[in-house]
Amino acid sequence: MQIKITYTDGSESLIITDESWKCNNNGAIRMNDIYNGETYDATKRLTGWNLPDYDESNWGQVKTASYDNNIIASEGESIKKIQEIKPVKVFRSPKGTLLVDMGQNMVGWVRLKVSGTKGTVVTIRHAEVLDKFGEFYTQNLRAAKCQLNYTLAGGAEEIYEPRFTFMGFRYLEITGFPGELTAII
Repeated sequence: MQIKITYTDGSESLIITDESWKCNNNGAIRMNDIYNGETYDATKRLTGWNLPDYDESNWGQVKTASYDNNIIASEGESIKKIQEIKPVKVFRSPKGTLLVDMGQNMVGWVRLKVSGTKGTVVTIRHAEVLDKFGEFYTQNLRAAKCQLNYTLAGGAEEIYEPRFTFMGFRYLEITGFPGELTAII
C-alpha cells in the first residue's frame, strides 16, 4: 500500500507498507461488497487493535510485491448519514416471510439492535418493491445479493451497522432474528 497525503499547505507525505507491517485475516468483516452486502461475524471482533499497546504477536507478516497498476480513489461526495428513518411497519408477507417497510425508497443502510445466543445468524435482504402478491421481490437486482449477514457475539444487546456498503431499498426481509422484531428503534 502506498498513501500519498497532500496537506492544505501543499506539502506531501507518503506512507508506504513494507515487511514490517502485520496483518490479521481473522477479523469480524468476512466479506464486503457494494453489490452483495456484508458478512460480519461479531464472534471474531477484534478490540483494541488500534491502540498503541495492542498485542499483535499472533498476527502474520505482510508480503510485498510489485504491481503494474495503481488503485486510484474515486472522487465524489462522501457517504454520510443525513437522516435517520424509522421503519413504519413490521409484518409477514402472505407466505409468512418477516418483512420491514421503511415507508419510502431510499439509499442507505440499516442499524440492527439484537440480543441472542452466540453464533446466531441474522440475515437482512434489501429490496425496493414487493411483487403483485405482496412478497419480497429481488429479480430486478439481477445478480446483486444486497444482503447483510450478522453473526451474534452473544450476551448483551449488540448494535450492528455495515461500514463499507449501502443499499437502495424500501423493504427488508429478516431471517434468523431471535425474539420479536419491532419497528421501534
